[in-house]
Amino acid sequence: MSNPEVIRRINADFVPVTLSMQFPLKNMVTSLMKTNDDEGMLLRSIYRSRVQPQGTCVVNSGGQVLAWTLMYDTNQSVLDFLGHGLKRFREHPDAKQPILTERYMKFPSQKLEDFKEEARLAPIAERHPEGTSCLAQFPVPAGHLNARLFGRALDEQGKFMGTVNHQEHFALE
Repeated sequence: MSNPEVIRRINADFVPVTLSMQFPLKNMVTSLMKTNDDEGMLLRSIYRSRVQPQGTCVVNSGGQVLAWTLMYDTNQSVLDFLGHGLKRFREHPDAKQPILTERYMKFPSQKLEDFKEEARLAPIAERHPEGTSCLAQFPVPAGHLNARLFGRALDEQGKFMGTVNHQEHFALE
């Protein structure tokens, strides 16, 4: 995920969202999964169809998971997965029909059994209902700056690590 072309593609064609089941977010995610609102339905859909507790998935506007993968065969496979996810999104942009979630242990070489995802009567709302706010968004007080931060692990000498292809080197908390 440190490849500039992958970052460009995600920023251009996707709404990237990261869910962490690590403490302290685990309690919030677990609580949301029990609700019957849009976030709860989305989290349950992702949880039911997952390959493992981690990985990458592409979801349509109705909250159906279109494709899941845990790993990739090559660096090019990451871009191929994103392209595949976009193709599936164009075929299934909403949740009006049941679909099969394509699942991979390793994309594209290790395909797993597909997961049947039911149709949804109401797609996920474009915004939260009037008078409510997103539990995952923290309010930014007036006069403060909202920033997007990217990080990368450093070695013992404080230099960027050369091996960023391992999850533990780009997903440090």
